[in-house]
Amino acid sequence: MNFKKYLAYVVMVLMLVLLVACGGTATEEAAPAEEAAPAEEAAPAEEAAAEEAPAEEAMAVTIRYVLWDSAQQPAYEQCATAFHEENPNITVAVEQLGWDDYWNGITTGFVSGDAPDVITDHLAKFPEFAVKEQIMDIQPFVDRDSVDLGVYLSGLADLWVRQGKRYGLPKDWDTIAVVYNADMLEAAGIDPAVMDDWSWNPQDGGKFEEIIATLTLDANGNNGLSADFDKDNVVQYGYIHQGSGGFSGQTQWSAFAGSTGWSFTDGPWTTKYYYDDPRFIDTIEWYVGLVEKGYAPALADVTSLGAQQLFLSGTGATTTDGSWQIGNYVTNSTFNVGF
Repeated sequence: MNFKKYLAYVVMVLMLVLLVACGGTATEEAAPAEEAAPAEEAAPAEEAAAEEAPAEEAMAVTIRYVLWDSAQQPAYEQCATAFHEENPNITVAVEQLGWDDYWNGITTGFVSGDAPDVITDHLAKFPEFAVKEQIMDIQPFVDRDSVDLGVYLSGLADLWVRQGKRYGLPKDWDTIAVVYNADMLEAAGIDPAVMDDWSWNPQDGGKFEEIIATLTLDANGNNGLSADFDKDNVVQYGYIHQGSGGFSGQTQWSAFAGSTGWSFTDGPWTTKYYYDDPRFIDTIEWYVGLVEKGYAPALADVTSLGAQQLFLSGTGATTTDGSWQIGNYVTNSTFNVGF
């Protein structure tokens, strides 16, 4: 007996029981007929049917995974395909949205109930989601699957924990580094190896600013160290900054400020921010000073044209950017790029 026939048989038996129970007063003459089919004799047939019933197939599930980085999308799609091959009933649909659209879509989705199942989160964003209980505590799954948190740098995984609940795990890391036009450095007689141990301070910029000044040229060929340098007629900037940086300055000033010992806060989930720290103030004044000295383009130019585009067009010799942008620099440059 197959599973469907067996199920129909069980349902029919249940219906008969219900009909008997709801049928009012039963006659005594009907009793012998009920006894004519002992339950003991039917049991073997039922057991055989149960043994023959095929295993129930796992329910098909589709998981929406959303990220903002288009450069990472192909790799994640490969992971999703490999996962599906090992788990045929689970399909991971990878979606990608640009940075602004991404966060607008996530926050709107949480309110409307149409948020994706899994998201790429950000340390600057997840506290709001956690407080509103819009993302789930994954610590029970970390415990269940014995996830080894020791693979992360010390303290890194704990940044996603609030009041004993874990709202995420680090999935990758990024590094902010100097990107340089190797051809411009060669023309200026600068060995890129000098960048391996160059110094910086917020007072005069150290060796870092000296090199940037050397790489800055005006229309007459004078560099930024020359007494004849015309800061109002620059044709090649030594440094293309990435804009104002907002509250975090991730690819702009945070690395400089951090090297002084300055910290944004006194720890996770604090309400105290140290933007009034003299070390931070000195760093920002130095950062803005690069524009005033003519070593870096005006903020308006960076805002309208984009720092990466300015660099790739040959407007400047160096910039600072995230490791996630390496592919764009290597692929789209018409000159030799170094990091």
